[in-house]
Amino acid sequence: MGLFFALILSGFILYFPNSGSVVSNPLFKVGIIIFSIFAYFFHYFTNVYAWNNIQNVERATNAEILDVFTKKSLKKPITWFLTFFLFFTLFVSLYADQLPFRSNSWLLSLWIIFTGLILDSFQIYLKQIYKYSSIHEVINSQVNRLNLANDSSIDQDCRNVIDTVTSIAMKGLYVNNFLIVQEALEQFTLISKKYLPFAFKNKEKYHSSETGYTIYYLLDRLELLNNLAIQKNLSTICSSIISTTGKIILECSKTVFSSTPLAINTLGKITLKGQSHNIPDIGLKGSLTLLEIAKILIFDHDLHNKEIKEIFIALSNNLEEITKEIFKKNKSIDFTILMSPLQELKILLSHDNLQKHQDIIAILQNLDRIFAEFTSLELVMKTIPPIPKLNT
Repeated sequence: MGLFFALILSGFILYFPNSGSVVSNPLFKVGIIIFSIFAYFFHYFTNVYAWNNIQNVERATNAEILDVFTKKSLKKPITWFLTFFLFFTLFVSLYADQLPFRSNSWLLSLWIIFTGLILDSFQIYLKQIYKYSSIHEVINSQVNRLNLANDSSIDQDCRNVIDTVTSIAMKGLYVNNFLIVQEALEQFTLISKKYLPFAFKNKEKYHSSETGYTIYYLLDRLELLNNLAIQKNLSTICSSIISTTGKIILECSKTVFSSTPLAINTLGKITLKGQSHNIPDIGLKGSLTLLEIAKILIFDHDLHNKEIKEIFIALSNNLEEITKEIFKKNKSIDFTILMSPLQELKILLSHDNLQKHQDIIAILQNLDRIFAEFTSLELVMKTIPPIPKLNT
């Protein structure tokens, strides 16, 4: 906007040449010199402020952003342009009287245009400073580092971004800044939404093992964060990690379908780890997430021509392990409540969408095996007499 108004004002000055005589006014000369010096020092102190803030963000997030800011920002171009502008202002102030009258209008017009450019440059530069000095902006911009145009390095770029986001999340966990952790976890979901569809569309160009390893890398970092959250007994973060893993499972089911069982098993491992360390309600969270995934797979996906045996057996087995862990923690639990997630899964598997699928028999056989084991366990528990209460 500064340049736009500067051009309008410059056009007015050129249309009315007499207005250029203002450059001979001593007060005007002093004023433009003060303005140019002020602009130069404003830029200098802005750089000092930006440098300190970005260093603080870099320490808080472990993201290497200082070098990126130096390379991509307008810091150097503005410094050079302000130096030129300062000398140009001195030239206008000192030598305008010695030039032909008509030249004054052109000099004044140029000075105004340069001023407009500086104001617009400052506006852009301040936005860049905010982008790189705000922790939340830095975190939320990580996924934009994925260069989908570079086919040869997309997997390595993706793993580098995953490492950076993991480092940010770990730093947040160590300093108990849970907002940073939550935003970093959201980046994991965005990475999967950006990388997986691209890998699927270009699957002929990539080795499936390379894509599979990147997905494993992503899930492994979530396990790492979950372990740290468990050490600090952060149930909210553990729950968020399960939700994030669930979202990645759904992204895999839409694109790289063969990696869905791996992601499901990762969710099961994360849940079991939390249960073994007595994280409150984590077993319930894991069970409900697995059931929601099963619902979406059955109702929102066309599974007729896909191999689903491994996926639904993984769902059943992980629900089984979670249910067993719940029972270990509370042996007096009602078996109807205990078995409700598995019962709901069985109802889902009886849907018309799966009745004619070639894998449904094997899936149901595995689920029947699980029910048989828990039925036997229930019978055994009924034969055990209740432990008498000791009178004190």
